[in-house]
Amino acid sequence: MNKGSVDEYLELDETLNPIDSLETIVDLLSCENPKWKFSVIAFHHSIYCFAVANLATSNYKVVTNFYSNEDDGWRTFENGKTYISKKEWINKKVGSYKIIWDEIEENIVKDAPMKDFFEHSNEKLINFWTAIARVTDGKSWMKRFTVSKPLIMNDSQWESLGIIHQLRNQFLHYIPMGYAIEIDFIKQHLKNLIEPINFLALETGQLIYAYEEDRLR
Repeated sequence: MNKGSVDEYLELDETLNPIDSLETIVDLLSCENPKWKFSVIAFHHSIYCFAVANLATSNYKVVTNFYSNEDDGWRTFENGKTYISKKEWINKKVGSYKIIWDEIEENIVKDAPMKDFFEHSNEKLINFWTAIARVTDGKSWMKRFTVSKPLIMNDSQWESLGIIHQLRNQFLHYIPMGYAIEIDFIKQHLKNLIEPINFLALETGQLIYAYEEDRLR
């Protein structure tokens, strides 16, 4: 982080955001009564944000719903910036894929005092699985630089990612009921994802840190 920053401010950018979540996990698990629920949430947030950081360019809109249009969900990312519809994709004969998901609506109260705090409050970030799909796409999204490499996971890691995602959703959108989840079960799947999150943070060749000290964290 910039050494000239003022302690009274919370500073975040596309790399500091996931790093902060990883450091939060250390704090949560170092206490006398480890907080596994929030560790799962923080881990999920970190891998999600590292994926987004790898996809973000000088045009942040590429990781939002800004380019969503009447193209039936088809997306093609060509030459690092061009989106084309299904019809154009057929004509161009370039690689493409289709992702379908159900959006979760979380409306912000219009009169909330913080409504103007964030400049882009009306835009939505791409969802978790879209971000993961894109960072595994070595044909377009993960081809920004000659040294760029896509994320590759084995079946076990994909399973762990799905389980952590499901646990995170259950914890955040809790439906009143009794839970009894083995700590070793959580440990196993978090440990299984250390390699993928390390790759997204340090080895893709796409992530640029503003300060070397942030990368070393």
